[in-house]
Amino acid sequence: MDSIEKIMSKVSKIRSEILGGKIYSGISSLVKLKEDGYKIDVSIIQDIVDLESLKRHLYDETFIGDPILAVKCLAALKKLDLDIDKSMINFNRYKKFSSLNLNDGEIYEGLRPNFKKFLKTIENYFVRVSDYKECFVNKRGSKISYSEEVILRFPNISFRDLFLQIAFKSAVDMGLSFHWENQFTSLNGDLTGKINWEIMSGSNVITTEDFERFSSLFDRFLNDILLRLSDFDIPHISKLQNVENSYIAIFSKEQEFLDVISNFLEGKRSIYYKSINSLKGALENNKGEICCAIIHCQMEDYELIKFIGEYKVDNIVLDVPFFIFAEPKFYRVLRDSSQLFPGCEYVAPLIEPNLRNINLIIEKISKEKRRFVRLPIPMDCDVEFNEEERHTEGKPISPAGIFLRSTGVIPVMSSSKIEIVDREKYFFLYTEGVVKYNRKEGAAVEFSNIIPYDEFKILREKAKRKQEKMLDTIKRSLI
Repeated sequence: MDSIEKIMSKVSKIRSEILGGKIYSGISSLVKLKEDGYKIDVSIIQDIVDLESLKRHLYDETFIGDPILAVKCLAALKKLDLDIDKSMINFNRYKKFSSLNLNDGEIYEGLRPNFKKFLKTIENYFVRVSDYKECFVNKRGSKISYSEEVILRFPNISFRDLFLQIAFKSAVDMGLSFHWENQFTSLNGDLTGKINWEIMSGSNVITTEDFERFSSLFDRFLNDILLRLSDFDIPHISKLQNVENSYIAIFSKEQEFLDVISNFLEGKRSIYYKSINSLKGALENNKGEICCAIIHCQMEDYELIKFIGEYKVDNIVLDVPFFIFAEPKFYRVLRDSSQLFPGCEYVAPLIEPNLRNINLIIEKISKEKRRFVRLPIPMDCDVEFNEEERHTEGKPISPAGIFLRSTGVIPVMSSSKIEIVDREKYFFLYTEGVVKYNRKEGAAVEFSNIIPYDEFKILREKAKRKQEKMLDTIKRSLI
């Protein structure tokens, strides 16, 4: 067996991994140590993980989420001597996923094309889909009806209400009955429920012709919902990455930069752009081919800087990650260059060490799988973590979460209540969330509900105004 020092070193790395948000991976590593004969239990992480909150989220995940991963994590916690309540686990979903060997990319395989399209599309609006049943027969005495149903969780109340309003209208227009029933789960109960649409057959006999006819009617109903939904300016994921034909878009007015960066990219497919209009055109017509954009920005590039801000802030759902290499002069004029490039995934001075690390940076950002743009706007936050209150600054903020400054560790999965106000008092939000990971500077909190589009628009406009002020500062510095 390893020495005490070596074991303590391993445990320290595992704790750091858990604090960094890799909870299941860290817990699995602890189980392996225990199986190797070391006396280890869950107490070794109880100061850095809110275990009761973690259990609640894992129980919930078995009902609406990835039941296989959730059950594996609960089983690992049980091996570390944490009490697990089996009655809180949806074993039916777990068995269904396990027996069919399903993963996230395959759960809709075999479904009717339009039903599958409907489920995948509403997921792009950040709706979480649980169980579903496509066209099935109900028999009540001599009466026969055909139905479909989906259990889902909406991202916020405003989208829930909009979706249900659209669905009710579509159902009425097509002669269907439509129902919404809350599921009252332990988390986000008001956003979780079952939608059901149904039609009476008018016959007391089940026939293949009726089944096909009503399936076709349901298809028109689902397509009508998606069509009506597309009329609203609501953030959603509309472009899938075209991996086969993907390339890196590189912008610079200087050939020397293009030559240098191409050497560091180690043969990755890339296309160079030397004019802003050509870069704009490529991004506007992007169908998923552009995996990221590397942009060389100089002090006089006012039009480029403004375009970067507009593109990233207006596309609040993550589209193409931007990696900005800015002239070192920027850093002598501005204290915080992030507000000059709001929403960009990486901003750094144009020096060789940063260029050399470009492949690692691209890989790291790609693994993070961000869903929304993050705005570098300082927010005043009053936070309550498990009944402990504190005042702090939050930055950056996205529709899905905020990074809170903190001098000490805040246990991962800690429940939080947050009151967020911007310093000009234009924006106010009271919400709840959970700590996802810790960094040296603080902790990231994921909101229970995504900030509605219209509310977050206030911060988007503020980010643009901040950028304009930064641009004025740069212009004055060059006079």
